[in-house]
Amino acid sequence: MSAKSRVLVVDDERTVRAFTCRVLLDAGFDVLEADTGLGALQMAGDRMDLVVLDVKLPDISGVEVCRRLKQDARLLSLPVLMMSGRFIESDEKSEGLETGADAYLTKPVAARELRATVNALLRMRRAEAELHRSQLHVQAQERLVADVMKAARVKEDFLVSVSHELGTPLTAIKALVDTLCADPKLDLATRKEFFGVLQDEVNRLGRLVMNILDASRLEMGRFDVRLTPLDLRPLVARVVGEIQARRRPITYEPGAALPIHGDRDRLTQVLVNLVDNAIKFSPLDAPILVRATAESGCAVVRLFDRGPGVSEAMEAKLFEKFGRLERPGVSSTHGVGLGLYLSSEIVRAHGGTLGLERHPGWAAVFAIRIPLKEEPA
Repeated sequence: MSAKSRVLVVDDERTVRAFTCRVLLDAGFDVLEADTGLGALQMAGDRMDLVVLDVKLPDISGVEVCRRLKQDARLLSLPVLMMSGRFIESDEKSEGLETGADAYLTKPVAARELRATVNALLRMRRAEAELHRSQLHVQAQERLVADVMKAARVKEDFLVSVSHELGTPLTAIKALVDTLCADPKLDLATRKEFFGVLQDEVNRLGRLVMNILDASRLEMGRFDVRLTPLDLRPLVARVVGEIQARRRPITYEPGAALPIHGDRDRLTQVLVNLVDNAIKFSPLDAPILVRATAESGCAVVRLFDRGPGVSEAMEAKLFEKFGRLERPGVSSTHGVGLGLYLSSEIVRAHGGTLGLERHPGWAAVFAIRIPLKEEPA
């Protein structure tokens, strides 16, 4: 059974108000009464479906009441039926309608005309509400279609990127293996160089596959971080040392001990991602600096590089999923857009943050902040 429509009758003449209320009650409406304009304004917000409003009231005019109702965003769609107990000029009637009244009747009003007018206004309101709901539904569908199309484009870009990222090291690995197999008499220095490149490319493939798997686990809520007591400082030193031995010099400035509760493997993954980005985007002769310090109760690891920097437009989406890092003047075809996203989520799982900072003399500075579990010695 549908709820009754609530109608507020506003009239300072008791007999007229009683007649209007009786007609509407007999028509099946839930009727409330007010005899002043200010009283009507107080009651109108209480889930009313329509207001029957007399023009002449003892405090403020019905025209002013109507104006205030229509200025309230919550009551903008509330139908107002204005009534006047005297002959009105067309200009006066126009003033009432221009303030937002939906209909205008002159008293005395026949019961049948009153019922018909109220029913017509309520039908109009229901139709407008239904139209509004339909418009919202259409807008929701349009947003859904746009989101699906965007997701499809992101997936397509991702697959293209993955194909490129897998193809590049596989091509290099095949070429090196073919060369090694074709010429078993290669000198030791060349073979050592080739095996070093092979190791780098295999590691690159391993990181790519691991990032893809981790992104999937994260999406399914199966991404595990196992926290144990550790000192972050030697962990950073080990990662920097391993990369230095294979690829290029990196300056490391360790501070005091940085005791935290952390996942050694996951934090290694973060550090490798950040150092790889710095190497990828920096010229061969540009310095890279890693500094570990304790600041304001946090272990802070900063990675400085002098590559092309990060644009302000890129900074806003830097840690989004599939948000590939782009630097001015550098090709954006590298990576699949998971490294910084995963790194940020891993640090977040440690109760910390990963962010971009601006420091004089450096193009980009990435800072890891993880709460210390005890004061450093």
